[in-house]
Amino acid sequence: MAYSVNSPLANRRSGNFLDLNQDTEPATIMGTSAERNKNLTRPKKSNGDRARRQRDQKKRLVALGMDEAVVAKLNSREVLDKLKRPALVVKEVEANKEA
Repeated sequence: MAYSVNSPLANRRSGNFLDLNQDTEPATIMGTSAERNKNLTRPKKSNGDRARRQRDQKKRLVALGMDEAVVAKLNSREVLDKLKRPALVVKEVEANKEA
């Protein structure tokens, strides 16, 4: 297949990349800031949702067998750490019942 000298493909083959983007403007190539940076369009975390998540996590610990009074004294980091390994929570609860 023969390429004409004025063809962008011919310029690419010869190593001359300067003529490839003459007709296009940078605005059509680059995205806007909102398209590139997804963090600007991401919804913010709300306090109500955070409180609901923490309530649900504490309910999960109670469902695993922990006492509600003990769960109420835990901070959010301790609750998350315990929920990472639910089998250990069950073993801990059984060990406390036996003792």
